[in-house]
Amino acid sequence: MSHVSLTDDGSWRWWHGASDANLTLLSAADDPLWLLRLILGSDIALSSGSWRPAGWAGETLLYRDEKISIVLTPFDQCNPDARVALVGLMPGRHQLHLALTTVAAALRDGQSIDHAITRAKTRAAFAGPTRANLIRMLDGIGLHDALTVPSTESLFGDRTDLVTTTSAICHAVFVRAGKNYGGTPPVARHPLMAAFARQVLAANLAMTPNALIIPLGDAASDATRLAGADPGRVLYGFPHPSPGNGHRERKYAHARSQLNHQILHWTM
Repeated sequence: MSHVSLTDDGSWRWWHGASDANLTLLSAADDPLWLLRLILGSDIALSSGSWRPAGWAGETLLYRDEKISIVLTPFDQCNPDARVALVGLMPGRHQLHLALTTVAAALRDGQSIDHAITRAKTRAAFAGPTRANLIRMLDGIGLHDALTVPSTESLFGDRTDLVTTTSAICHAVFVRAGKNYGGTPPVARHPLMAAFARQVLAANLAMTPNALIIPLGDAASDATRLAGADPGRVLYGFPHPSPGNGHRERKYAHARSQLNHQILHWTM
């Protein structure tokens, strides 16, 4: 099983299998052969019929403590030329399943690791009703006009070159009873999740220096601050588009005018 541990020098490291090989948190995806073996060997990836919502096992389980479990999700890729960086909280159960099955199928077809992960992110990032809400809300603040596209729906279609999608925690996180992590415990108060924000999210945002950063919701905003992002290129105040966010529409209506103003200022 893969897992994560805190080393004597205060850094987090991935450990996988029984060998003494280890990778720093920032380079966890730098071993493509390990990733290939992991994805192709995953029961979750090989068949939707083997999907076990509360039965994480094998190398896809990266970390577990009394509060959270972290399951590998092949989303760790960045578009350095992006004009927009969408920052979610973490991939949920549905996104995890889509990503694993998409990567497994692509790798079995002989495609490269990079292409497989690109396909997974395009298919799974903010998938389902959350994506529909996100597109409507982004169009509502004029982001499509700023990008000169008919709708921000194209960011998940023929204009993926304009966007990079990332998260406070780039792998799926679950709490008790296998529920999606929703912000408790707060990212800043859990040492490993805080490390993800300060190391991985910070690196992803640094690789997209010309992108407008849009954190989705309060928890993603807190993680973006932990990552040390330049406030001058962050669009704070955008509510999380999940259907489960009961305050979404009220917060969006309240913030919409200011968000639109910031978009217009960004394009000047």
